[in-house]
Amino acid sequence: MARAMLLAVCSLAALGPAQEPAAPAMLLRVVSNQGRWVEPFAERLGVTVPVLAEGQQVELVLTAGRPATARVAESPFLRRTLVVEVRAAAWLDRAAAAVREAERDLTVRAEGFAKLCGLPGAGVRSLCRQAFDVARSLDSVVAVVTQVGQGRDYDVRLEFVPLTDSAFAAWLGTIAPAAGAPARLPWTDAAVRLAFALQPDSFAATCEPFLGIVSAFAANRDAEAAQAEARALLPLLDGSFHACLRPGRLGLVYGLRDADAFAARANDPQRLRRQQEDLASQRIEAEYTPAAATYRGVPLLLSRVRSQTPVPALADADGWVVAFGARVGSLWLQVGGGEQPQDSMKSAIDDALAGRLRGPSTASPDGAERAWLTCEVDLVRLGAIAASTTDAAADTGDAPSRLQMSLSCSPHTLKALIQLR
Repeated sequence: MARAMLLAVCSLAALGPAQEPAAPAMLLRVVSNQGRWVEPFAERLGVTVPVLAEGQQVELVLTAGRPATARVAESPFLRRTLVVEVRAAAWLDRAAAAVREAERDLTVRAEGFAKLCGLPGAGVRSLCRQAFDVARSLDSVVAVVTQVGQGRDYDVRLEFVPLTDSAFAAWLGTIAPAAGAPARLPWTDAAVRLAFALQPDSFAATCEPFLGIVSAFAANRDAEAAQAEARALLPLLDGSFHACLRPGRLGLVYGLRDADAFAARANDPQRLRRQQEDLASQRIEAEYTPAAATYRGVPLLLSRVRSQTPVPALADADGWVVAFGARVGSLWLQVGGGEQPQDSMKSAIDDALAGRLRGPSTASPDGAERAWLTCEVDLVRLGAIAASTTDAAADTGDAPSRLQMSLSCSPHTLKALIQLR
């Protein structure tokens, strides 16, 4: 009896404060010093937003198994601010049936759009599946929206924290930003610029999870062969890339780790013939001519591609998208679109030979959270390009005219900064 009582006492001691049931998990938290910014969330949660006085904020919180609550407190924000924190994996698990239905609906819609564009359905399905897999692997997502000044200028900061044992967390560990900025075309009238710069040794590992999507988009080709070809290409690149869109022109710059091997591959007649056959199976005409011309000792690869639906803003009067590619030192340049693209290609070669394409160093003082992907969009110019392919341009009113986005990483977090000006 005494022994039984001793065991019971020990068992009760083991269930002391350290073993108390955990508090219900927070699923959603919304904070803002602007009541109207919180109203869409409050409406969905069945909560009334209190009237805020100057210097106050409202906080909405939804925890598992409990109704949502609203609380007013003093605000630390000096500007109009909205903070949204979602425990992503827990939220998706809570609404698993609705998420599966949303995934099916989105995939069907994406496949329909892909069919109109002549894209392989397998690639679109793979892309949708991977997007939802990433969402399910996130422990939390935090978004902070700040109004800059009094106009329609905003900063949007996003932080994605993956579950520690997820594939997303493992992928995050492969990312190693390069110290220098990628080479870029100095087009002053660019509507879109996209660039990334990764250390060469990390580039292949960072790209590996996306090879399945690449092979899925390779219509009428063996998926394993397509992935093998992509894996053979990655070691030839140094991890830097720049794309630039201007009216009537698209320019690409690849940084090369093995320039001789890449140039030989790009001009290989067998590879070009295979690519021509792949496009023909999709009812896309293509013609490739290595060394079609030479400029300042640089041989130019000529490509001409025409689909049944001409590419808006890039096709010439006959529906062909004409482009030139060339290896210049440790760079591969590709410029095409519109009429007379060879003039833009020659200018790009001049700039490359003169060293005018190299960007400045992006190294930060402590080497942390260096941006490895950037995107700049001139919304006015992009709207003008879109308007040239439609009957009329949309009235943008006082909407932002410029968007900038960058991606960076801390050891366990993917961060995005979006600036609207």
